[in-house]
Amino acid sequence: MLGLYNIKEYWKIQLFKRRDLYLNKPVEYTYLGINLINLVSYNLLCDYCFTKNKRLIKEFIFATILWLISATVYTYFTGKELGETPFLCSSDYGYLSKAARFVCQVRAANLICMWLMFSSNSLVTITMYIPDKIYKGIEV
Repeated sequence: MLGLYNIKEYWKIQLFKRRDLYLNKPVEYTYLGINLINLVSYNLLCDYCFTKNKRLIKEFIFATILWLISATVYTYFTGKELGETPFLCSSDYGYLSKAARFVCQVRAANLICMWLMFSSNSLVTITMYIPDKIYKGIEV
C-alpha cells in the first residue's frame, strides 16, 4: 500500500504542475522523500515483523511518530492548496472545469490515504504488544 501511495503522491505533483496550480514544492518533495524512506524502512522491518525483538518495537513506534508528524505538517501546509474548494469535492460546487474537480479528487484521495496509512501503521505497532501466549493458540 505504501508503494502505491508514493506513486499517487508523485502523480499528484505532476498533475498540479501540468495544471499550473500552486504547489508548495519544498513540502511536497520533502514529504515524498520521507515516504520513500518509510517504504524502504517498512520493507526491511517487515522481514522481521513477528519476532519479539524489543528494538523492532521501538523502531515501529519511532516510525509511527514520524508518520504522525509528517502527516500533520503535510496536512497543515497543503490542506487549503485549492482555496475554498470543498474537501470532498462535491458535484454541486462551481468548478472551472472537469479537470479542476479531478484535481480536487486526487488531492482528497491523497490526504485520505495518508491518514489511512498512519492508522494502519498504528495498528501494526499496537499488535506488536500482544503477549506471546495469545499467539501460541493461533495456527497459521
